[in-house]
Amino acid sequence: IYVCNKPATLPVHPAGPYLANTLTMMVEAQDKLEPRSLTPCHRIDRVTSGLTLCCTNVGIARLIQSKIDEGSVKKLYLAKVQGNFIASEEDSANTGLPENSEFARWSWPKDRNCVQVDAPVHTLDAQNGIRVVSSKGKPSRSRFQFLAYDQKTNTSLIACCPLTGRGHQLRVHLQWLGFSIANDEQYGGLPPSECTYNTNEILAQMVESSKLESSGDESAENTVISHSDIQAAKTACRCCQDGENGFRESFTPAQLLERGHSICLHALRYQIPIFRKKKKHTDADKQLAPLATIEAEVAFPDWAEYFGPIGPLPCLH
Repeated sequence: IYVCNKPATLPVHPAGPYLANTLTMMVEAQDKLEPRSLTPCHRIDRVTSGLTLCCTNVGIARLIQSKIDEGSVKKLYLAKVQGNFIASEEDSANTGLPENSEFARWSWPKDRNCVQVDAPVHTLDAQNGIRVVSSKGKPSRSRFQFLAYDQKTNTSLIACCPLTGRGHQLRVHLQWLGFSIANDEQYGGLPPSECTYNTNEILAQMVESSKLESSGDESAENTVISHSDIQAAKTACRCCQDGENGFRESFTPAQLLERGHSICLHALRYQIPIFRKKKKHTDADKQLAPLATIEAEVAFPDWAEYFGPIGPLPCLH
């Protein structure tokens, strides 16, 4: 099992415009593994950082995937959100939380010092991956607990626990509560005050690297790619034809490390129970102690260290 601390901006596996620059392929190259021998046990968003489990054994990967799918894995995330997050049940009356409705509610569980959100998540735009809280969505439950507040930036550090596994669930629930994740422009977050990437320089490098060169002699033998194939590829490729404009039309701003390429949400800890193998598990089996528990945890992200020392992290399950 590979416990990886994935950087934000990096997709877990090859998809869309990403091929070599993905977590699985980078780890395979780094550890000299066979290509495509590393199987991700789950996925986190490209814009999210943190714990990602991968396996070289397909059977183990499927076992972990099944535990995640059945909801028995305890997950803990960290997020930096805008505003002074609710620290207690008494605070909830003065923070302007949304009104509860028939399908979307927040509450304060008696046995947990956290706010719980029960709100269905619906995919509004599948092509662009946009979700919303809607009565049309799938039932979703999340819990959030205040950890620290920074008055200078008016941001809070919170612990997050998704009790269900819907896409973008934590991001959508926090937006609905009125505490969008910092930098998450797709769900109401403010962009960073300064950008650490020079997009023009990046585009110039991409344009330069897209220029395929042949030997200049069309009759010369080329065991890699023929001159005619090179010309055909250039004709078909929008980036080769249109340069910088082609790249801007082919990639989203987030893919070009502009708006929304990295958000302050970090997968920190997974606890995976392993039970005795049965053909069918009952609700009573969930009350039994597991034979073993796989516990995986990665380091805090840099933006969380800014809040100073944090005490023991809660278990929100």
